[in-house]
Amino acid sequence: MYGIRLNTKEKRLEARKFYFREGMTIIDMPEIELQAFISDTENYYTLTVFTGSAGKPIINCCYRTKEQRDKALQEAIENQKKRLEHKAEHKAQNKGTLTDSAATAKAIRERLKKEFPGVKFSVKAETFSMGDSVDIYWTDGPRTQDVDAITRQYQKGYFDGMTDCYEYRPIDPALGYPGAKFVHCHRAITPEYAQALIRRWEETKGYQYNRYDIYGREKTMYEIVFEIERDYPELVLYQKPKQTKKTTTGEQESFPSAPDPTNEEPIPSEPVQSEQAIIEIKKELKIRDVDYSITLLNCFTGQQVK
Repeated sequence: MYGIRLNTKEKRLEARKFYFREGMTIIDMPEIELQAFISDTENYYTLTVFTGSAGKPIINCCYRTKEQRDKALQEAIENQKKRLEHKAEHKAQNKGTLTDSAATAKAIRERLKKEFPGVKFSVKAETFSMGDSVDIYWTDGPRTQDVDAITRQYQKGYFDGMTDCYEYRPIDPALGYPGAKFVHCHRAITPEYAQALIRRWEETKGYQYNRYDIYGREKTMYEIVFEIERDYPELVLYQKPKQTKKTTTGEQESFPSAPDPTNEEPIPSEPVQSEQAIIEIKKELKIRDVDYSITLLNCFTGQQVK
């Protein structure tokens, strides 16, 4: 069982067979989501109990007497019943309400839909012991840093490796959501996107893209995409559309864009000095340098040097 990823219900149920031995009796109680393996021998009595769809047992023990084993099984059954009752009550009390992470995930999903139209995002919330998290998944589309610049606003803090503690910070009240302890971005890159980005780079530069680093190692697809998008953000295939606002006449007016640095007027330079003027300036600087050196010498020796 070791080394197997128990990430699906089918795999977890299949993993239970590693605890089953020949001669064991299977006790199935689907009404309370419990399954048990028992066996009787001359020297000991075994009990293995599973709850829910878990692949690992909550009890896997040997007992000296049958009475001890049966008592442990009965306690496991009673505990499972109480757990299901508490789960049903908690679900009924919180019906129609969202957890902090679920509410934050919903807000992030709506925000990304407005910020990056046309891109399909998968936003998932998770609650675990002592915290919660929100994970955002998408393919190609905008850069990770562009999405992270928005989603990081919904994170409650960060983990400080120097103090080995999680440092909390206040979330902007304007967001109107509690936030999550961790917010992670996961971007997937397709080979078609990488090839299209390389072709666009080569068309702009006019020569072939170097797929090898300074050590002669061939770059991975993710390294190529990250390098090009980092150094040439204008070549990113997904470009965020310009935002517009409505005027009093009902027409849409484009927001003013940042000035193009290539269209700025050149800063006038100072007039070039003549050769004779440059010689005079050099002489003056040399004299000043000598005077400064004599002053320092007088300070350290206490003598008047001329």
